[in-house]
Amino acid sequence: MSWLRAGDNGATHPAVMALVAVRGAEPSTLNEVAGFVLRCAMQSAGHRTDGRIDLGTATLMGNGRHDVLLTQAEEAGLLTRHGRGKSQWWQLINDPDFLHIRSRAEQDWERERKRDIANPDLVGPVKLRDGDGCRYCGVVVNWAQRRGNRRGTYHHLDPGTPAKSPDDLVVACFKCNSEISDLPRPKQPTPAAPPRVPLYGEATLDYLRSKNFPLPETWRPVTQADTAARPHTRRPATQADNAPTEPTTAPRDTARRATPTEHRDHAPSATPEDGDHALSATPAPAWAVAPRDTARRATPTEHRDHAPSATPEEEFLLAPAETSRNEVSGPGRVGSGRAG
Repeated sequence: MSWLRAGDNGATHPAVMALVAVRGAEPSTLNEVAGFVLRCAMQSAGHRTDGRIDLGTATLMGNGRHDVLLTQAEEAGLLTRHGRGKSQWWQLINDPDFLHIRSRAEQDWERERKRDIANPDLVGPVKLRDGDGCRYCGVVVNWAQRRGNRRGTYHHLDPGTPAKSPDDLVVACFKCNSEISDLPRPKQPTPAAPPRVPLYGEATLDYLRSKNFPLPETWRPVTQADTAARPHTRRPATQADNAPTEPTTAPRDTARRATPTEHRDHAPSATPEDGDHALSATPAPAWAVAPRDTARRATPTEHRDHAPSATPEEEFLLAPAETSRNEVSGPGRVGSGRAG
C-alpha cells in the first residue's frame, strides 16, 4: 500500500525555513514552495517513484511557475537536480522527520509476504510444527488480536525474500518479528528448535482441521495459564537446542510450609504428597521462632474448674498476705456498703 507520512515538525523543518532566505524570496515564498514540494511528494507516493520527481510532475504541480519553484526548492535543499534538459529529474529530500515515502521495494515485499501468509501449503505446515508459541521468546501468540505485541504473525528467516517452503517461515509474536526484521541478517538471532509438544489454540485447531491437516500424536491445547505467562528473554538459539518453546512460568514451591504455630512448637508432619525429604532439612530460622514461655500454663479445664496444684515454692509465692482491714480498705464504691 502506498502512503506518504509527514513528520510532526515538518512545517518547521530547517530546509523549509531556509526558503525565506533563498534568492528571489517573497513573503509568500515559504508556503508556496512548501506546498509545491508536498504535492510532488504525494504524486510520487501514489505512483511509487521513490521520491523521484520528473519534469511532467513539476510542470503539473507548479501551475506555470515550476521553474521558479524548482530553483528555490533546490537552493533550500528540498530537492536535488539530476540529468539535463528534458530528461532531468529531481530527488526529494530523504529525511523521515520531514516527509517519508514508502519505497517500491518495501511495497513489493509487503505484497509478497501477504501472498505467502495466504498460502495454506506454507502456513499449514508451519502452524502444525510450531503451534501458537513464538519461536523467539516463547510467548503464546493471539491470532485474533489486531494490535499489541502478542498478536500472531510469521517471520521470514530471510526477510525480503519470498518463502519457498515451510522451512523459510516460523511463528513469531509481533514484537519479535518487528525487532528482528530491522536487524541485518548476520545479526538476527536463530530461532529456537520446534517444540516437541506444540500448543494449539482454538483458532489454530479450526484452521488445521479445515485444511485437513492431521494433528500430531503429541500436542496440547492452550490454557489460560499459557496465555497469561510472560515471555522469557529472547536469546540466540541453535537448531541443536531441542528444548520445547512452551511458555514457562516460575516453578512453584509445592512443599507444604509450616504455620507459625508449627514453627514455634514442632515441625509439621509431612503428607504423602510432600515426599520423604520435603520437610526433613528445613528447620525454622531463628528469627521465625518465637521465644517460648517456660512457665507452665493452665489447661482450659484448670482455668475453668480450679487452679492448678502448686509446688512448695509456688505455694509460698501464692499464699495470701495477712493484712489488716485498714490496709485493704479504701474509699468504698457507691452502694457497696464499704465505709468511705
